[in-house]
Amino acid sequence: MIAKSLMLLLSGLLLLSGCGGTPVRKLEESKSPTPSPVENAPQVETSTVASEIRPAIQDGSITPNTTPTSGDAQLVNPPTIATPITTPEPLSEKDSMTTVTIDPSQVEKLVLMNGSGPLEICRDPQASTISFTAEVISRAVGLDRARELASGVRVLLDNTAPGRYRARIIEPQLQEREECLIDLKVTLPADDSVDFDLDIQDSDGSIAIEGFKGNLSITSLKGAIEIFQAVGNVDLSSGTGPCNVIGVEGSLKIRDGAGACRVSEITGPIEIWGREGELEVRYVTGEVLLIDGRDGATVQSIEGDVTLFGFDPASCVIEGVSGSVLYKTGAP
Repeated sequence: MIAKSLMLLLSGLLLLSGCGGTPVRKLEESKSPTPSPVENAPQVETSTVASEIRPAIQDGSITPNTTPTSGDAQLVNPPTIATPITTPEPLSEKDSMTTVTIDPSQVEKLVLMNGSGPLEICRDPQASTISFTAEVISRAVGLDRARELASGVRVLLDNTAPGRYRARIIEPQLQEREECLIDLKVTLPADDSVDFDLDIQDSDGSIAIEGFKGNLSITSLKGAIEIFQAVGNVDLSSGTGPCNVIGVEGSLKIRDGAGACRVSEITGPIEIWGREGELEVRYVTGEVLLIDGRDGATVQSIEGDVTLFGFDPASCVIEGVSGSVLYKTGAP
């Protein structure tokens, strides 16, 4: 018992004296060392902050650099200034009419030079003179300009020689968005004694003639030709339009460029150069000569001989011919 007490006392003394167990660090050793000055510290790489970020585009490219237009604001996409839509100024319209007349007893031959519009020739029981009437419709920017165009249309009648006259249309010069429509009408007296030769030189537009008496010659570059109930020899040079002749007492000669050509009720010989388009000849008293019909021909009710040059018999219909029918190659 005494020995055990001595052992405990000895252990307590050793603990108090620092011997044995965990050693105790001195104050100087327990303090952290003083850090070195900043200039002796190891250099740390300064981080770089991106001044601008360029968004990627799907095709791999990047958007171009933009330059700031002011200190605080940047316009990435400057606004587009829309161009104002201008509406064309509306056109003004003016209609007018001009007429010249001549005594039919003074006319032996008339040369008519028509313009770009249609031409109509007819007889009027109330008429005593040959009248030329131009109906005009002009369109332009501003009513004053439309009036100027309308007043610029004139019908000039020249006496080129005794008994010979020339009538022509004078048209104004047109600018952009301007037009001048001219319809020429020639009115003849219904008296059967009015008989003269007529030569029509037409640049464009349709031609319609009814009841003319005298030799008739027409040269047309473009437009349809219609002739009804004429007395006298008829000579036509047709351009690109169709040709329709019904009721002629006299010879008929047609040089048809293109388009359909139909003739009927003719008393006299016929000569037609067809070329292109349908060709129909019906109810003729006289010889029929057809040349160069590429699309064939229909010939019916003919009192006389029929001769066809350059036609394929398979493309022709020939019926009711009292005389002979001959197909020939080449041209007469």
